[in-house]
Formats: sequence, C-alpha cells, structure tokens
Amino acid sequence: MPFIMKKNKHIRMKQVYLFFLIVAFSLSSCQKDELALPSEVFFEFGMQPLEGGDDKVLQSSQPSLTINSGMLIVDAIEFDGRRNQGDDVYFISNFSEKLVARLNNQETNFNVTFDIPQGIYHRVDVIFHIESDQTPIVLEGELTFGLQNRIPVRFEYKFSDQITVKAKAKQGHEVVLRKDKLNIARAQLNAQLLFRFINPSVITNGNFVNFNGEETLLINEHNNIDIFNQLASRIGNSFEVVFE
Repeated sequence: MPFIMKKNKHIRMKQVYLFFLIVAFSLSSCQKDELALPSEVFFEFGMQPLEGGDDKVLQSSQPSLTINSGMLIVDAIEFDGRRNQGDDVYFISNFSEKLVARLNNQETNFNVTFDIPQGIYHRVDVIFHIESDQTPIVLEGELTFGLQNRIPVRFEYKFSDQITVKAKAKQGHEVVLRKDKLNIARAQLNAQLLFRFINPSVITNGNFVNFNGEETLLINEHNNIDIFNQLASRIGNSFEVVFE
C-alpha cells in the first residue's frame, strides 16, 4: 500500500508539471502571435527649410541664403528593425514606380504605407535607395543681396546611393508600433543641417549659369564643385526619420 501511494504522488507531480508546461507554451505562443500582428505605418516626406536672415540683414549688403523647396526621388525603402521581444524585422519595398516626394509641400505621387509587426524596437534603420538615372535630390531657394537683388539657387545630387538613417521616436528612446493605431514615420531632409557650414559670402563668389532662362547659382558635380563636395559629404547626415 505505501508503494502505491508513492507511485500515485509521483504521477500527480508529473501531471502538474505537464500542466504548467502546457500553460507556459500557450502563453509563449500567444505572445508570439501578438508580436506577429501588423501595425500600419504611414511614411510622410518633408523638409526643414533654411530660412534667410531677418529684415535687418535683408536691408544690409550682407548676403542671405534661403533653401525652401525640394524634391526627393526614391527607388526603394529598406527597413531593418530590432525588437526587444520577438524576431527582428527586415524587408525592402517593391514599388511599382519611383516615389516622387515634393518636400516643401509634403506631397508624394502615391501613399507609402507598410504593415510592420508591432512591438518595441530598440533600433530601426531606414535606408533610402536612390538612382542616378534621374536627379534624385534637388533643393532650391535664393540668394538675396538687400531687398532688390535675388539670385535663384539650385543644388542637384545626381548619384546612385543608399542613404541610411537611424530612426528615432518622437518621445522616448524606443520606437513603439501598435496594431490598434496608425503609426506615422516622418522622413525629413534638414536643409539647415546641410547648409550650416556654407557661408553665404562664399556662395556669392560662385559661378552663375543660365538655367531655364534665368541666371542661377547651380551647384552640382559640374558647377561650383567645391561647394557641391561640401554639401554632398553631408547628405546622409541631413536626413532624419521620426516615428510618432
């Protein structure tokens, strides 16, 4: 009789262990299922303009530079996200046509929306693929001398490139994507950062060309090369992606 009781106790312990194992497995499966659920992420494109000087500067002989218009053409967007829980997420878009973003008015030729697994991401890299068959980055503005003299300025970046941007959250240090809300990723080109080390007085000594029938300060790989090289070296650092 004592032997039978000991055996039954051993069986019950196995049953309890099996029960908790099943519960743990079920909870783990549910958690994995939750982390696989998609959250909708909408990409917006814009720019942070470089504004010219104040009225006192404009009324003086000191030159003032404004960059307030731009265009970005993207062939593909790559997403590389690393989560605290769940598998890391990687994909690259399969656009049927090039994405054309008018940065100054935040308009694109089609909406860019991705279904990305929800979760807490401790790192997100967004890579913009651009090709040189068109001019993928164009920024425009004007150089002002006082109130009367205004010269158009046009910067062109006509190279194939992959621009990698480490995304950040609007609040906190981690990007949180949730299945029950529309998540917005704002991609911006910051013209202030791009032109911050370019002295307007240096630009005034640049070479002007006829562009679309107007005398223009054209900055590209063929015109005003010294200024172009300074700007081109900072292209990657001038982009930002913020998840809201």
